[in-house]
Amino acid sequence: MLQATKAALALAATMTLAACGGGAADGSPQALADGEVKRARALAAQAISNDQLFQWAQITYPSLFGSAPPAVIPNYPFEGKLFDVRDFGNGNYLGVSNGRAYGYGVFTNNQLTDYGAVQDFASQVCSRVNCGGGSTGALNGCMMPASEALRVGNRYEAVYTNTVFSPSTSSGEYTISGLVEAAVAFEGQAALRVNSRVTGNQSGQAMDSTVLAYEQIADNELTRSLGSEAQISFSGANLTSRTVFSPPVLNNEFTLQIGQSLTKTLAATTTYINAPFPFPPSSGSSSTTYTYEARESITVHGRSFETCRYRQTTDASVAVEYVWYVVGRGIPAREESRNAAGTVLERSELKSATINGVAL
Repeated sequence: MLQATKAALALAATMTLAACGGGAADGSPQALADGEVKRARALAAQAISNDQLFQWAQITYPSLFGSAPPAVIPNYPFEGKLFDVRDFGNGNYLGVSNGRAYGYGVFTNNQLTDYGAVQDFASQVCSRVNCGGGSTGALNGCMMPASEALRVGNRYEAVYTNTVFSPSTSSGEYTISGLVEAAVAFEGQAALRVNSRVTGNQSGQAMDSTVLAYEQIADNELTRSLGSEAQISFSGANLTSRTVFSPPVLNNEFTLQIGQSLTKTLAATTTYINAPFPFPPSSGSSSTTYTYEARESITVHGRSFETCRYRQTTDASVAVEYVWYVVGRGIPAREESRNAAGTVLERSELKSATINGVAL
C-alpha cells in the first residue's frame, strides 16, 4: 500500500513540475523494420497482445504514432487480409493480421509493410510496457502480497524524519496515512481505491497531499497500478490532478533476486482539474532501473529492521535513489538520494509505523 502511494505522489509531483511529453528517442521506419526486429528475435519473454504491441510502438516512436489513444478498427479488409488496425490520426496506421505486424501510411510511403511476427517483438515490448497478465514470477519476500495489502478496510500510518543535506541543510518530519477504501471503477476497470495523505515537512517544504491510488490484485500476488487522483498543497499552491498509466504498472521489481536488475518504463497522461493557472493535459514517460542489491539489517531511530536494499536510477534524474524496504511489509525503513559521487543529498528514516493499529 505505502510503496504504491509514494510512487503515485512522486509521479504527481513530477508531472506537475516538469511534464516532458516525450519518451524514448524516435527511430526511423528503417530502424523499425531492421534493427528492432533483429534485436527482438532473441527468445521472447512471454506472449504479447496486439494492444501491447501498439502501446510499445507509441512509446518508442512518438513522432510516428503520437501519444493520444488511436482509433480502433477491427476486422478491416485490405489486400486480401483482415486486420486489427490502429489509426493514429496523422496518416499512419499499424495493424496485425494472422499474427504478423504491418505498417501503412506516410511513414511507409503508403505501402503495406510487413514487420514480421508479433511475438518476435515480445522481449522489446515487455521491457517497456510491463506486459503483465502472464507469469511474472513470485514475490521475493520484500513486499506484502497484494491480496493482503489491498484488503478493504486496511489502515496504515508511517512517520518519517527527513533531512536535506544539499544544496542547503534542513530537517523536518512527515506522516503518510491511508485506508483501502472500497472496490470501485477507474477508467472502465475494476479497482481498489487506496486513500492516502501526506502531511508535514518533506524536502524542506511544507506539504499536505491526498492521493487516491487505483490498484488491482494481479497474478502471483503482484499489485497492478492503474492510475491516481491527487490533491496537492505544496508551498502555498493547490492542484488537483488525475493520472492514468498506459499501460498499467506492475510492481514486478519485487520478484527480483539479490543481484538482479529490471528496467521498467512508466508512461502516463495527467489532466489537471483546478490548477491555479492554465495547465494543459500532459503525457510523458520515463524509464527506471531497479536493482535488488542485498538483504541488510539496519537501525533507524534506535530500532532494527531486516530490509531489502534496492537501488533505483531513472533517466529523468541525475540522482540515484536507495530504498531499504522492511522485509515482508514493503514499507521503507530508510530512503536516500545520492549524487553520482555517492554523496547523500537527502535522507528519510522511519520513526514509527502501524498497520491496522499494530505497531511495526
